[in-house]
Amino acid sequence: MHSATPFVYFFDRIVNDQGIRVISSLENLEQMTYPQKQSVPLVLVRQVQLTIREQYDKNSITIGRIIEGSVQDSITPTIINGKLFLSARITLELFELFSRERMWIKSIEIPISQADFSYKSQFPGEEYFGGNLDTKDLVYGEDTRPKVLGELLSSNWSKIINEVSNSLTITELKPIFELAEKLRTKNK
Repeated sequence: MHSATPFVYFFDRIVNDQGIRVISSLENLEQMTYPQKQSVPLVLVRQVQLTIREQYDKNSITIGRIIEGSVQDSITPTIINGKLFLSARITLELFELFSRERMWIKSIEIPISQADFSYKSQFPGEEYFGGNLDTKDLVYGEDTRPKVLGELLSSNWSKIINEVSNSLTITELKPIFELAEKLRTKNK
């Protein structure tokens, strides 16, 4: 069974490109059959943690207002500007399946990158003029945060590929496979 996440596909391709055969990708180990467990020297567990943080620029917020002498159906839109910060940590672990011994671990930090964003919001006029101003009545307009997040992820993709490829080399992992085989033989 192959998980639908792009990261799983990405890791499997890197491992295959290094000359290591991937038998299958599973959501959890309970899905493995006993013959699969016997034929697998090591299990790769990969974990991706994305950290996304917003920082608002207080000096650039345009506050909504009521324009005197005019009829308005809403308070003038508020424009909020800020920066979106993205960082990532990828943790790769290899362990021997039967003993559950961790044989190798690698943590890869993807440094923080940032980009500017903005979004608009407004309160409908009837909500405001009635004296009941509540954040649930807030109407959001154009929001660049999803596009900016996509751009940050795309711009870091080559860094992620290089870091993971450099971590999963056959030269570094060959001794781990041999050690796992010794452990498995010893435990029989």
